[in-house]
Amino acid sequence: MGGDRLRGRAGAAGGGAAAAPARAAGHRVHAAVLRLRRAPRAGRRPRRTAGRPVAAEPARHPPRPPRLGVGGAQQTGVLRRVHRGGRHRPAQPAGAAAGLRGGQGGVRGGVRGAQPPRVALHPDGRGAPARGPAAVGGVSGVHAAHRDAVDAVDVAVVGGGPAGLSAAIYLARYNRRVLVFDTGHGRSTHHQVNHNYLGFPGGIATVDLRGLAAEQLARYDNARIAHHLVTAVGGDAERGFALRSQGHVWRARAVLLATGVLDHFPHFPGWRSYVGRSMFWCITCDGYENRGRSILVVGHTDAAAGEAMQLHALTDRVRLLTNSHRDDISETFHRRLAKAGVEVVHDRIKEVEGADGQLRAVVTRGGLRLGLDALFSIQGATPETALARALGVRLNPAGYIVVDSEQKTSVPGVYAAGDVTSLHSHQVAAAVHEGAQAASAAHYFLHPPELKAD
Repeated sequence: MGGDRLRGRAGAAGGGAAAAPARAAGHRVHAAVLRLRRAPRAGRRPRRTAGRPVAAEPARHPPRPPRLGVGGAQQTGVLRRVHRGGRHRPAQPAGAAAGLRGGQGGVRGGVRGAQPPRVALHPDGRGAPARGPAAVGGVSGVHAAHRDAVDAVDVAVVGGGPAGLSAAIYLARYNRRVLVFDTGHGRSTHHQVNHNYLGFPGGIATVDLRGLAAEQLARYDNARIAHHLVTAVGGDAERGFALRSQGHVWRARAVLLATGVLDHFPHFPGWRSYVGRSMFWCITCDGYENRGRSILVVGHTDAAAGEAMQLHALTDRVRLLTNSHRDDISETFHRRLAKAGVEVVHDRIKEVEGADGQLRAVVTRGGLRLGLDALFSIQGATPETALARALGVRLNPAGYIVVDSEQKTSVPGVYAAGDVTSLHSHQVAAAVHEGAQAASAAHYFLHPPELKAD
C-alpha cells in the first residue's frame, strides 16, 4: 500500500510537471484577454479622468454637424433631389452612402456623381469653396453645416411647371448645373386634364405631366429641385446672381424665370375643389370636352364676352354672368352676344350646388339659380413678376415680362418662359417650347467669349 501511495505521489508529481506548459499557455491567453479588454474597441471611445485614461464605454450615436441656415437659425427647408414618381427626399452628397449608388440612390439606374460645389459668402459677396467635414470631390459631407454657405449653379430656374422643367432638362443635357425652385403651386398643379398635348391620345393630367417631367429630370445628377419660395433676388450677369429663400442663399450665373400667373377664380365656399374638374379657365384646353353642355361664363369684360362667343361654336347653351357690380363689356360685344342668343346676367355668385368636383348650379345674390355643367372663369390673371421687378426686368403694360424670340429679357443673363411672358399663348405645349428656347439661349450666354460666334 505504501508503494501504491508513493506511486500515487510520483504520478501526481509527474502529472503536474506535464501540465505546467498548459498552465503557462493558459496564463498567456489570460493576459492577452486582459490586454484586449483594456484596449479601446472599435465603436468605443476612451474616457479620461484627470489626464489618466480609464476603461472605455460604448459610444452613443455618432455626433452630426448641425444643420443651420444662413445667420445661424436652424434649417427648416431641406434641399431635395427629385425621385421617381415625383417623390422627393433630402439629397445626399456623392459618396455619402456607398450602398446607394454613390449616395444618390432611389432613381432608375441610380444617379452618380457630385453635386454642384458649395461656396462660402464673404463680406464683399465673393465666393470661395466651402470646407466642410468629409469633403468628397468638392462637395461637403452629409449634413454639412449650411451656415454662411450657398449652392453655386450655372442657372437657377424659378418655377417648376412645364416651362421650368423643360428648361431644366435642356440645361442638364447641356451639362449645366441647374437648380429648380418649385413651390408646388401654379396652374399645372390643378386637376386639369390636358387633351391637346402631343403623345397622349387619352389626355394627361397636368400634375401627372409634371411628375413625368420631374422623373425625367432626376436622371441627371447635375440637376436638382429645391422646394423653396424665392423671396429675394439680386445681382447681375457680370458679378453673378444671388437668390435667397428661407435663410438660404444660392448663387447662379444666369436666372430663368418661369413663375407663371395667378388666376382669378370666383370665390365661394369650397371653390378650390372644382378647379380643373368642372371650373376651367382655358377654352382651348377644355372647351371641346364640354361641347353640347350647359356652360356658364363668368366675367365682365370684352375678354369674357369673346370667350362666350367662342364657346357658342361648341354649344348653344351658353350664359354669361358678370359676377361684378361693373359691366365693362363694349356695346359691340353686347350686340354680338344678343345676336347669338347668349344671355347676360348682371349679378354675383353667392353659393354653388355640386359635389365631388362637379358643379350643378350657381345661386346668385339676387336669388337666381343658374343650372350648369361647366363654368369657365374669364376674370383675368396676375403675372407673378415680383422677382422680375426686383431684377429690373422690363414689363409690358399688362404686367407680363417682355421677352424676345429667344426668351431674353431686358436684363442680360435673365430669361423668362411660360405664362409669365408677354408672348405666351397660355398653352402647355407653348410653355415647353419656351422653356427649351430659354435654356438654349442661357446655355449660349454662358459660353466663354472666345467660343461665341458673335
